[in-house]
Amino acid sequence: MVNDYCGSFQDFFTSAVTSGVLDELDGQCFRAEASINIGAWFLFSGTLGLALLTHFFGKAARQQEEEVEWTERSRSLPQDSLEEELDTIEIESTPPGFTDYYRWLLRGVRVEKDGGINEAITDEEEIST
Repeated sequence: MVNDYCGSFQDFFTSAVTSGVLDELDGQCFRAEASINIGAWFLFSGTLGLALLTHFFGKAARQQEEEVEWTERSRSLPQDSLEEELDTIEIESTPPGFTDYYRWLLRGVRVEKDGGINEAITDEEEIST
């Protein structure tokens, strides 16, 4: 809305234009009403969803890489050197990993061989039987 709610400023703009402080095009006021449409909420929720997915897959990939690294390290060391170094090893605190953040998504599965057929038994089935 241009020039609707500018009654009290009209004298100021007129004097500013006549004195040369403002150009004639700049000597008017306008009012803009800002609002957030539904599209902005979709963008915001999409951003949050992508941030959560990025965190989920990033943590899973980082933990997998760390586990591979630890497996390779433990295979390369002889067993005798591991026993000798137990007295000098300092335990370091690690930052929370994928299984710490998303423990509620993970379920334990035990695989048993029954006559050559592998069966996956979940904790819930074990409780019910």
